[in-house]
Amino acid sequence: SLNRASRGDPPRAERTRPIAMTTSSGVGKGAAETRDEPGLAPPIVSAEEFHRRAAANVHARAREAHLAFYSSWTDCITTDPAAMVLPMDDHMAHRGHGVFDTAHLHAGHLHMLDRHVSRFFKSMRAANIPPPFDRRVVTSLILRVAAAGGSREGQLRFYASAGPGGFALDQSECVKSVFYCVAVKKRQDAEKTNRGVAVVTSSVPIKPPAFATVKSTNYLPNALVVADAKRRGAHYGIWLTEDGKHVAEGPSMNAGFVVRRASMRFENETSVLGDDRDGTPIEDGMEESKTELRFLTPPWDETLAGCTVARAVELVNEGRFEHLGLKGPALIEPVSLAEARNAAELMLIGSVINCLPITRWDGTEVGEVPGVVGPVAVAMRDAIEADFETNAKELTRVPYETFETRVVKEQ
Repeated sequence: SLNRASRGDPPRAERTRPIAMTTSSGVGKGAAETRDEPGLAPPIVSAEEFHRRAAANVHARAREAHLAFYSSWTDCITTDPAAMVLPMDDHMAHRGHGVFDTAHLHAGHLHMLDRHVSRFFKSMRAANIPPPFDRRVVTSLILRVAAAGGSREGQLRFYASAGPGGFALDQSECVKSVFYCVAVKKRQDAEKTNRGVAVVTSSVPIKPPAFATVKSTNYLPNALVVADAKRRGAHYGIWLTEDGKHVAEGPSMNAGFVVRRASMRFENETSVLGDDRDGTPIEDGMEESKTELRFLTPPWDETLAGCTVARAVELVNEGRFEHLGLKGPALIEPVSLAEARNAAELMLIGSVINCLPITRWDGTEVGEVPGVVGPVAVAMRDAIEADFETNAKELTRVPYETFETRVVKEQ
């Protein structure tokens, strides 16, 4: 421009020429005046300088919540968030060729660890990932990472990757499959839990069943479901099945509904009672005593089989909510959008959220008392949380003393 020329400034191409190579001792001579925009001409540094910069840029959430990390690539555990990294040529990073699972940590015990590990190995088989270790070693490593993290509350998130080796599609270039595990503190929004959440019918296409039923790291569609919901003033999006006729799942949780169905005594008398399974009102003349509350959740042939919703089904079948009028057994069958929206109670169920009541759908208040959290959802949340302490056969104690003793000896 004329102003630049009048000042005697060099042309832009000259001003932004690559800077000199640097080392851990500092930036090369003359670099400062050429680096006039962040990232425009980054320095080339030594490994020591790179790690120093990585440590300096650990974000606040990682410092507060990322407790411990294991990588079979390095075969060690670290509690330094700056070192919780994986190789860029790992196929999980650039191709999404990886699977994962999550176990809830409460009061020093992992809840339903065996179920989560079983699903983890099932996901590896579906994703054609050779298990980095057998089940016994994987379980042991998860417990060691939990112990190293030191926290008695949080989550253990574990991953299996096709592994590093290059940037092609063909996994045959991968050196070996890799296991990662990280212990993190849990975030919980108590206000959402108590007041309920708003959902929308998502406009993001659902993953095909072959992929939706695998807990892979390909969560771009899931992330877009949440982004789409936030843009529309809601907390979460709800996927419909591929045919668009039935409710599928949320972005990282299953859906559950409390519906009124013909009682067991009258369920075969359809000529008299009619059938309200498509969400239409009960016919005139049908007495309230001829219906009962049932728990309904979509089948898992087009959605991920959630460990927490499976436990919720078991709780219903055990009669835990009969005092609220909810009868068992739970129903696992297709749920039309109309029936879902007209349910007495609606909820999202998952290992991170436990149970969140849905009080608004596509901008309309829902539930038997519209916009009000129902008693079954509250009882379901309480029952799942109580399961963390009372379900002894599903609790695995973390051996903190083993890790703590080892650290003392090494010091």
